[in-house]
Amino acid sequence: MISVEQLAEILNKELNKEFLEAAIELYNDGDSPIDPEHPVMEQVLDKMAESINDLMDTFPIGVDYD
Repeated sequence: MISVEQLAEILNKELNKEFLEAAIELYNDGDSPIDPEHPVMEQVLDKMAESINDLMDTFPIGVDYD
């Protein structure tokens, strides 16, 4: 399971001004602020997903995290 600290680290590493401006623009237009098909957001979201997947690959297989 990914921790809040790990998620924050990924977000702080990958988010940029253009992504945040696009999110605010979408939000102000009444849309969902995160759009995986938005040209500015797509690359950032891909990098975030890749970072999370890489992190998940380091977790031991078969361990119960409950």
